[in-house]
Parts: sequence; C-alpha cells; structure tokens
Amino acid sequence: MPHEWVNYKSLRAELSFIEILHHYGVELKERGEQWQGFCPLPTHEGKRQSPSFSANVGRGIWQCFGCGASGNLIEFAARMEGLKPDDSDDFRKAALLLQKTFGGSNGGEREKPTAVPGEATREWDAQEDREEDASVVVNAPLDFELQRLEYDHPYLRERGFTDETIKTFGLGYCHRGLMKGRIAIPLHDKEGALIGYAGRIVDEEAIGKDIPRYLFPGSRERNGTRHEFRKSAFLYNAFRVGHSSQLVVVESFTAVWWLTQAGITNVVALMGGFVL
Repeated sequence: MPHEWVNYKSLRAELSFIEILHHYGVELKERGEQWQGFCPLPTHEGKRQSPSFSANVGRGIWQCFGCGASGNLIEFAARMEGLKPDDSDDFRKAALLLQKTFGGSNGGEREKPTAVPGEATREWDAQEDREEDASVVVNAPLDFELQRLEYDHPYLRERGFTDETIKTFGLGYCHRGLMKGRIAIPLHDKEGALIGYAGRIVDEEAIGKDIPRYLFPGSRERNGTRHEFRKSAFLYNAFRVGHSSQLVVVESFTAVWWLTQAGITNVVALMGGFVL
C-alpha cells in the first residue's frame, strides 16, 4: 500500500486553530487573535487556578505559562489526544487525525524506499515530513547570552557546589528578564553552541501552577521563522563528554554537576525528571 503522505507545512496553513479549539471543547476569552484562558492540556500539572494558556489563533501557535508547554496547532492536537508531540510517530498520528477530521490537503502520495523496512523507514518518513516545514528551526544557537548573572548566589553554595563546578557549567542567579528569580542553566548542543537556558526557581514557596520549578526555552519568532526547543533532540552535557565509549546517563542537571564534581566526567542527562 502507498504510504499516506502528509505535508505538515501545507496542513498547518489550511487548518483553523479556532475549529480545533472548538473541536476539543476549549473555551477561551477572545482578544483579537490572541485568546487566553485556563490550560486545557491533559498533561498540565497542578491546579488550574488562573488563566495561563494563550493561543494565537491567527498564527496557529500556543503556550501555557503555567506548565511551560508550547507549540503549534498539530502539537496541541497531539497533546489533547494523549500523544507525545516530540515523538515523530505520535506527531504524524495527530497530523493524520486532523487531516481526516478537517479535510486538509495531503499533498499527494509518493513512493518511499522499501529496502529498509520497519522502524528505519518510519524514521525516514518522519524526518522528510518535518523537513517540509521549513519555517520551524529546532534547537538553533542563540545570538545572545544572559549578562550579569550572580555566580556566588547562596542557593548554589548551600547545596555544596564548588566554585569550579559553578564556573564549569556557567550557573548563576538571574536578576532580570524571563529568568528573573531563577538559577540560569546554559544549554549547549553537541557542538558546544549555546541554544538556550533552563531556569530553576530559587524560592520554593513560590512554586505553583503558574510558576513551575523549572522553566525551559519556549517558541520564538524571528524574521518569519519559528524557533523551538525540543527536549527529545537534546542531551545535557553531551558536548563536554564528546565521543566517550562509556556514558553515565542520569535524569537531572544536578546529578551531572554532583558526579562531575566527584570526578566522574562522562555524564549526560536526559531531559526527564529534574529535582534540586
């Protein structure tokens, strides 16, 4: 059977975010193209005490300032269906569902390579599909760095991290901007380029639905291109480890710092659980 082709870029252009929101029974306050309300995502953690969800129905993008999730209208549908938008197969399932439900164009059919069946073929399909959406760039290097970070903040000192560890990982307390009140954690790709910052809040009592413990890079628009940070395409500390034949894989930033401080330097962290 021919493989059902989805042109993600064309599909996004044809879909109506308003129809998708109504399809899932989402009620938001309308303010021009920027709609706001309580976060409808099944993955939202904590109580929904205040409206933290914002959707730009014209551009087909959204963000929740409470749980930190963001994305486009296909990724929204994926989350509402209980799928993982960072997973290529799940992303494709969501796109096919929207295409079937709302009658979007599929861009025609084409032959796929059959020499390598199974998982390899599915990965090739997903990669080719995503490349169709040239307006989205994933984990691109930043053209700026946070300035005036407080590297000797008591929060890090009280947890036993040394000057060398703090300097090695570039950790520092941020006094301004989006990361205000948080320890800024530089994120570098495998080549060592800075692609964003994570932020760990210092005031434990402030943590709540609208103020998550960790803040990760969100989507941003620049010159008509949307830049996204995707956890599934990132491995923390990978550029320092290089091509080591043996790796210690952990699930938190702090585990990387502790082990490195103890002399175990071949450590990387998945973007999973984060406790500090």
